[in-house]
Amino acid sequence: MEINKKNRTELKEYFKINDKPTQEEFADFIEAGLNQAEDGIAKVQGNPISIQAEGERVGTQEVLDLYESFADDNPQWSINLNPRVNSDEPTSNQPGINIKDATGQSRLFIKSGEGNVGVGTVEPASKLTIEGKNEAPLVSAIDTTNERITVFEVSKKKDTSFFQTKLGIGTDTPLAPLSITGTGKEGNPDSSMHITNGCILFGGKNSDGNFSDSAQISAGKHKEDSLNIVGMGKEVADRKIDVWAEGGMNIRGQVHIPKHFVVAFSVSLSTNMKGAKNPLKFEQVNYNMGGHFKDNNHFEAPVKGMYLFTMCMRHNTDDGDVGWKLRLNNTGFVNGGGSSEEEQQERSWLIARTKLHMNSRTVLTLLQAGDKVHIEQFGSGGNDNFSSGFEGILLQAVM
Repeated sequence: MEINKKNRTELKEYFKINDKPTQEEFADFIEAGLNQAEDGIAKVQGNPISIQAEGERVGTQEVLDLYESFADDNPQWSINLNPRVNSDEPTSNQPGINIKDATGQSRLFIKSGEGNVGVGTVEPASKLTIEGKNEAPLVSAIDTTNERITVFEVSKKKDTSFFQTKLGIGTDTPLAPLSITGTGKEGNPDSSMHITNGCILFGGKNSDGNFSDSAQISAGKHKEDSLNIVGMGKEVADRKIDVWAEGGMNIRGQVHIPKHFVVAFSVSLSTNMKGAKNPLKFEQVNYNMGGHFKDNNHFEAPVKGMYLFTMCMRHNTDDGDVGWKLRLNNTGFVNGGGSSEEEQQERSWLIARTKLHMNSRTVLTLLQAGDKVHIEQFGSGGNDNFSSGFEGILLQAVM
């Protein structure tokens, strides 16, 4: 900035003893000082210093320039009133006070009337509006220790196809719209939590850069139109969920149990059956919850678990014995034991030796998912269709 004023040393030379200052020298003396009437700065007794802005009321009015050195061409900081949103548009003024840097960029603006504050913008849309250029976080809170750990941050990260605003608490590198980290959990996965618009991820990114050991709650991520809770673990069998409610749990509303956990069937003979049959066919289906009794002749276990089966038969002929065996996967016997076939089938069969003789058996056994169970009828006698049936139920799934 160029200053065409005399300094104090030069002015003192005009007023030495016996010297007679000229009119021009008196003019230099007067111009070197501030004039309250003309220079826009005043001090009225009892009032603070007042500064009048330069410029018309309808445009931007400059108030104060701050220089590191008057040898500089432009000020480092300036204060003005009513800045323009668009410097080329006279009607884009925003009423208020503004602080701008050497480039002319607004750094802090307070709007008249509303009192809205803009950081990096002269158009604050709320009580506080912060506008950045993606080169730094918009908001950060850092503790006062020597490590200067970031405890809170709002930033905007560029994705491959769009910009995504991210908030970090305890981290300066948020990996989701909301990322929270801490030290309250030992080992892997770490104690991070990431929240997106459709998922809450616990554990976060492990030291090996893998998310597979994290637990998550998501909306429709694994199954459409559903709330999904997925446990930790790389294998499906490891990702089970344990819910601990110390004071108990009340569930209101319908609870839908998946089809493969709804297991109960009751079937019976629709016609008299005589002689050997393997597998024995039950045409009368009374119940088949879950649909696991198949082809009217066998049951297939949907999950590993403890199952209860009952067999009830009534002999209806005079020409020999009749019996049932509960067979497993065609080659074995349900709940069988021992080294010989006779020993193995001892606990899984029943027999009737005279007409109208009625017999039953209940078998409790552990089945693997996919195991098949059917009844083999043996002997020369027959059973009637009124009282002979087969039933089963899943008592407890075993994971």
